[in-house]
Amino acid sequence: MKIYTFPFGPLGANMYVADVGGNYVLIDPSVSPEKIIDSGKFGDDFLSKISAILITHAHFDHVLYVDYWAKKISCPIYISSDDAAFLKDSDKNCSSHMMDDTAFFTVFYVEPKLLDDSLVINDNMIRIIKTPGHTPGSVCFLFEQEKVMFSGDMLFAGAIGRCDLPLGNESAMLNSIELLKTMDDDILVYPGHGYYTKLGIEKARNPYF
Repeated sequence: MKIYTFPFGPLGANMYVADVGGNYVLIDPSVSPEKIIDSGKFGDDFLSKISAILITHAHFDHVLYVDYWAKKISCPIYISSDDAAFLKDSDKNCSSHMMDDTAFFTVFYVEPKLLDDSLVINDNMIRIIKTPGHTPGSVCFLFEQEKVMFSGDMLFAGAIGRCDLPLGNESAMLNSIELLKTMDDDILVYPGHGYYTKLGIEKARNPYF
């Protein structure tokens, strides 16, 4: 598994492209298709090899270009049922707080698929870790075979996501932290902002843990 990181947008949100056996999974589509393609990291058949788009939560900085990807490619787009409605609500996706009101899935509307406990994409098992707190439907995506987890804004290197935005919940965040404490130390964590880390390091050094 090879992971490409593209920080972009007003808050430097990380979009990830995961190469899993020659096919691609996009995590948090905050970067335009053109910018990804123009990076020169992928071949001419890149768009045809995208199997899925995964959304960790519905804040605007993590889904800035989801409509554009939905127009470019035909693949399932997954988001938690507890966050899906926020894609079209500029107050709850926080775009009205930080930029012009922006609703997503309106121009090139694609009905997002709702997440359960796991996904299988190209024979890869992806466990859905429900970690509310930053938003009600925040999730982490754990690629179990590779021990790689995309944590969105639930967990960063040395920090956690804020709970003072609309629908944030500090009590739920504390429960999510307790859940992550039970998971393997050697899981690599790729957060929604900043650099990757390892779960064992966060258990030992993150003040919120």
